[in-house]
Amino acid sequence: MKSPAHDLSPNLTATLRGSVASRFTTTIVAAAALTVFAWGAASAQNDASETQSAALIELNPSNGHDLEAAFAAVGMDAVWGAETGLARPARSLSVDYDATQAAQIDELVSHLSRLDATIQQQTRVGERARLVAIDLADALEVQRDAQIEWNLADHHLAGIEAFIQSVALDLFAGSGEVDNELLGADGQALARAQRTIELRDHTLGEMMVRREAALERLAAAQAELDDATAVVDALTAERDELREETTLLLADRASFEDDLRAYLPTAAEAFALADVDRVSGMTVRAASAYIAAELTMAETKPSCRISWRTIAAVGGVEGAHGEFGGRTLGMDGVPSSPILGLVLDGANVDNFGDTVAAIRDTDGGRYDGDTRFDRAVGPMQFIPGTWARWGADGDGDGDDNPQDLDDAALAAGQYLCNYGSHANWANWSRSIHAYNHSNAYVNSVASRLASMQAAYLPAIEGVDLWPSQPYGSFAPLPVEDEEDDKDGDDAKSDDS
Repeated sequence: MKSPAHDLSPNLTATLRGSVASRFTTTIVAAAALTVFAWGAASAQNDASETQSAALIELNPSNGHDLEAAFAAVGMDAVWGAETGLARPARSLSVDYDATQAAQIDELVSHLSRLDATIQQQTRVGERARLVAIDLADALEVQRDAQIEWNLADHHLAGIEAFIQSVALDLFAGSGEVDNELLGADGQALARAQRTIELRDHTLGEMMVRREAALERLAAAQAELDDATAVVDALTAERDELREETTLLLADRASFEDDLRAYLPTAAEAFALADVDRVSGMTVRAASAYIAAELTMAETKPSCRISWRTIAAVGGVEGAHGEFGGRTLGMDGVPSSPILGLVLDGANVDNFGDTVAAIRDTDGGRYDGDTRFDRAVGPMQFIPGTWARWGADGDGDGDDNPQDLDDAALAAGQYLCNYGSHANWANWSRSIHAYNHSNAYVNSVASRLASMQAAYLPAIEGVDLWPSQPYGSFAPLPVEDEEDDKDGDDAKSDDS
């Protein structure tokens, strides 16, 4: 006779696998799916507000400070600074573009926006990839634990099944002996045989209960392992997708950077040659020359306290910031054609009604092209003899050129600082009068300085500038019956 237990064993594994396959538990998978979907929903909601950085969203292209912040947002502020060639504070000035410049800056903003949006997306993908990597590491640990539990459950079930088979075989093999014993048995032998049968049946029944519990444990372990594996597979797939997206974004970023770099010369010129906002006639490029002069003087002669606006006021009166007579100031700081003042022959009359001094040629015509008399030269209108003493190389190109506003502005700063501190109006007036011996001229520069206050320059970390003008209020100098001083020591003779 064949034991029922013996019939169950051959199909145990298949039965177990069928039982596990019929169970579908999605706790871990659902949790992972919720995480992915939640991130996707949040990403979709944030696309409108996070496709660009705050610097691009808040960008006012007419504000140099905003432009520099936009370049900083894409990691190219140093590139922008080098391309413009402007002193750092000058890049923060607000500007007034003409129509052509405005269109060019709009194109610049388009390039910046494309690059910035790509960087922002790259940042978001990178952050998601970081989170996925953390989740994947956790999921792999859960999968390892689930595998260990499955192995233990499987081993436990195998032990129970082996014991059941052993008891069933013993019961089957011993049944004949019991039958033979019962044929000639007395009452006591019959009782012993009955107890043996009952004990074996009880043991087999108990082990069958344990087997069912082991089957449930193994099924649960299998479900957890399946769930953990599903999470690992999902996260691995997402990781691979994020890696692919990162590769594409890196390619886009490189392409957009190349496009932006190619356009920078055009954009830099548009910005640098635009007028400073509310200071008509002074380009950002000109302001940069004056600011650079102040920064140099702050290092070489800090007691002077000369502001770039004072140098600019002189430059505005002298040579219209390098654009006198319809000229234009180039990116190199040099006017489109040389600026030459009146011939200093003792007969010409300047714009302030004063007869110019008579100054015989001192430079052999090198700067002014005149071998008989000197003429004031360049945007700051230095007399060649004065330039020989005070000339400077403001842009570090190895050439002190009076037609170069960078050089001339620094030379003017040095000349003006030779007459004392600009912390008060008395010394300020004295130095300006030394530049051109005319009270009317001093008053004109003071008026120009007042208009320069409209040029807003935000505070810049690490850059200290002197107050924009001396303390207190300027008292105009008397010009009636002013005695002419024609000793020729002033820096220039007015342009004509």
